[in-house]
Amino acid sequence: MALSYIINRTLKPNWRSPYDTFLNGELDSTIVNPIVAPPASIKSYIIDWKYNKSIPYAGELIGAAITNNNVNDKDVLEAAEWIISHSGLQDNHPLFELAKEIVIDSPCNACGNQSVLSSLTQKYDEDIRRKIHSLRLGVNNAPRNAYRHIELARTFLLVGERDKAKLHTTIATQIAPNDRYVTRSAVRCFLHNGDYDQAKYVLSQNKRLKTDPWLLATDISVELIRDKTPKNAKLAKDYLDRRIFSPRSFTEMAIALAVLENKNGAKNKKIRHLIEMALYDPIDNSVAQAQWLNHLNPALRLDFRDFSDLKFNYEVETYRELNLDNFEVAYKNSIQWLKDSGFSHRAAITTSNIAATYLNNVKASIEILKFGLRANPGAPILLNNLAYQLLKDNQVSLAEKELKRVDYRKIIPNETLICLKATTGLLNFRKKQYDKGTILYMEAIEIAKKNKDYRHENLALLNLSYEQYKAGLITKNDAINKISTLRLHNEKWINVQIDTFLKLILSDKCETAKTDNSDNI
Repeated sequence: MALSYIINRTLKPNWRSPYDTFLNGELDSTIVNPIVAPPASIKSYIIDWKYNKSIPYAGELIGAAITNNNVNDKDVLEAAEWIISHSGLQDNHPLFELAKEIVIDSPCNACGNQSVLSSLTQKYDEDIRRKIHSLRLGVNNAPRNAYRHIELARTFLLVGERDKAKLHTTIATQIAPNDRYVTRSAVRCFLHNGDYDQAKYVLSQNKRLKTDPWLLATDISVELIRDKTPKNAKLAKDYLDRRIFSPRSFTEMAIALAVLENKNGAKNKKIRHLIEMALYDPIDNSVAQAQWLNHLNPALRLDFRDFSDLKFNYEVETYRELNLDNFEVAYKNSIQWLKDSGFSHRAAITTSNIAATYLNNVKASIEILKFGLRANPGAPILLNNLAYQLLKDNQVSLAEKELKRVDYRKIIPNETLICLKATTGLLNFRKKQYDKGTILYMEAIEIAKKNKDYRHENLALLNLSYEQYKAGLITKNDAINKISTLRLHNEKWINVQIDTFLKLILSDKCETAKTDNSDNI
C-alpha cells in the first residue's frame, strides 16, 4: 500500500542555488520599505536579437529575461532553442545549459506525461556529476568562498552523498557563520540528514539570529522538529506586533508562529491572523505551509487568493490543480516541484501517486520513486511505495528486494509502518501465501485504528478486500459491499482508488477471481 498523505509538513527553509534564492527574495534586506527597482522591459533585447541572431545577442536576451522573470516569452524561447540547435556551443557551456533549462521548463515543452518525466530523468546523473566536477574546480580556485562550498554540498546531496555534503556544509559555516543563506542552507542539510541538534547548533552560532526574521523563522521550526519549546517565539511575536520588518522578510516567521500556535491549541482567530500576515507578501514555502495548516485544521476556513504568480510555486500549484481535477497539469507542476526540491520526500511521493493513481501510469511512478531515492537512499517510505508500484507492475522479485532494504529499527508505529505491513501483505498475496498476507494486512489496520489514521486504515481494508477477491477468498458481492463502505468525505485520492477497484471487479465476468498473478490491484 502506497503512502497517501504525509501527516506532518514541517517548515524547513528552502535550499536552492544562491541565484534562485536571490530571485525568490530570501536574500533581500529586512527593512520595512526597501527600494525596489521597477522591472525593466526586455523589448530592446528582443529587437536586437531579431536583427542579430548570434550568441552574444541571444545570451543578453536570456539574461534579461531571467532577471525580469520573463523566460516564457515566445522570443526568449526562440532564442533558447536557437542556442541549442544552431549556436555550436558544447553542452557543458553555461549558456547552453541555461538555454536547455528554459526550454525544458517552458509550458510548451510539457506536452505529455513521458516528455515531462524525461525532462526530469534524462541524463540526470551525468549532468549532476559534471556539475560536481565544475563546482570542485571552483572550490579549489576559491577555497574561502562559502557559497561555492554550500552549492557543492547541495549538489552532493542530490545524488545521496551525504557525508560529502555534510563536509562542505561544515566548511561553509566555518567560513561564513553569520551569513543568512549559508546558515539556512546548512540547517536544511543537517535536518535532511537527521542531525537535528547540529542544525540547532549552527543557528545558535549565527550572531544575527535574534535580529533576522528569516533566521528566527528557521529557529522556531527547528525547535518544533526537535520537539522543544521555541525560546525565541516571544521575540518573534514582538517583532510582528511592532511591524519593524518588511512583509516579505517576516512571511516565514509568521507562518512558523502559526504552526506553533496551532500545535499549542490557540484560538483559530489568532492562528488565522498569523497566516494572513504570512500571506501578505509570501514566498512559495509559506503559502504551502499555510495550505497544509488549513487542511490540518479545517476550522480555519481560509480562502486563498491566486498565488500562481509566485516564483517556484510548484507545490502549491500541484495541489490546486489536483483540487480542480486537472490531473495532467498537476502532474507537470509536480515534476517541476521535484526538480526544484530533489531531496523532498513529499515531492517524490506526491508526483508518483499522481502518475499511478490519476494517470494510470505505474511505470512512470516507478521511475519517479527511483529518482527520489537518489537523494534519499534507504528512505523507508520511498522504498515501500516503490515496492508497491512494482507489485502493481507484477515485478514481484524486484519488489521483494526493495522491501528487504528497509531498516525497521528506525521506524516508529506511524503511517510508514502501516504502509510497510500492508505492502508486505500484498507481497505475500502475490506469492499465494494468503494467510500470512491477511495477517499482515490486519496488523496494518490495527495500527491505523490505534493511531486514528482513518485514511490508511481504509486504504489497507481496500487493498485487502480486493486481494481476497482476486484470490477467490470472498465473492464478488462481498468485495463490492466491503469496498463501497470505505469512502471518506473530501479524500479524493482514496475515493479514486475505490472507483478503480470497483470498476475492475464489476468488469470481471466470474463470480470470484481466479488466483493468478494479474497486475491489477
